[in-house]
Amino acid sequence: MSVGKIPMTFDMVKDIVAAGEITKLYRSEAGLSQYHKFKSEMKAKGINVTTNLLINKLFWVPKSTPQTLPPDYVIDNLVHYTDARPFANKNDIIVTPNSFPYYLTDNLSHLCVWIKSPMLPDPKSDIGDISVHDKHLIEEYINETFVKWLGISRENIVWFKNWASLQSVKSIPHVHVIVKDLSKEQYDKVVNTPGVPLNYTVLESKLSKL
Repeated sequence: MSVGKIPMTFDMVKDIVAAGEITKLYRSEAGLSQYHKFKSEMKAKGINVTTNLLINKLFWVPKSTPQTLPPDYVIDNLVHYTDARPFANKNDIIVTPNSFPYYLTDNLSHLCVWIKSPMLPDPKSDIGDISVHDKHLIEEYINETFVKWLGISRENIVWFKNWASLQSVKSIPHVHVIVKDLSKEQYDKVVNTPGVPLNYTVLESKLSKL
């Protein structure tokens, strides 16, 4: 990831994502330095960053799990989704703040939505992007959780999922959500919760047309 000298405004983020140029998103020099320092400290202790995330931030595996275990082993043996359909079950979703957010203006919040269910790259995509079908699912989740439940205007939300080649945490599907003017009440309501799972019965007619 690159470094920028000025914080990105909402319009800057919105335009970059709309243009499909997410490689242009950046962290501050200090933010990127903190991220690399964290990774180095974890490595020095023999701790795997992704395994640490699964234990201490997502709470998907027991606290007693050794943080030295490789993430592929932990995911294959200890992380089990309740429903294979993305965003379908509350046990398979959690919203968290990004521990190392991009360089954004103070009125923007950088959240991540993590899911246990698979969300593989579209085999038709040369860059490892997800399918149109999965993009529709994410949009539905954004509307149900952030727009309807939290009461945020859709115009104040930008979401994106990093292509496979850009992901720092490749083994856990997650969506970045940038929210403009998120209140403390809204933040506290959604963080460390699953948000609002999708009702696939309602979605069937929409999904059948994709």
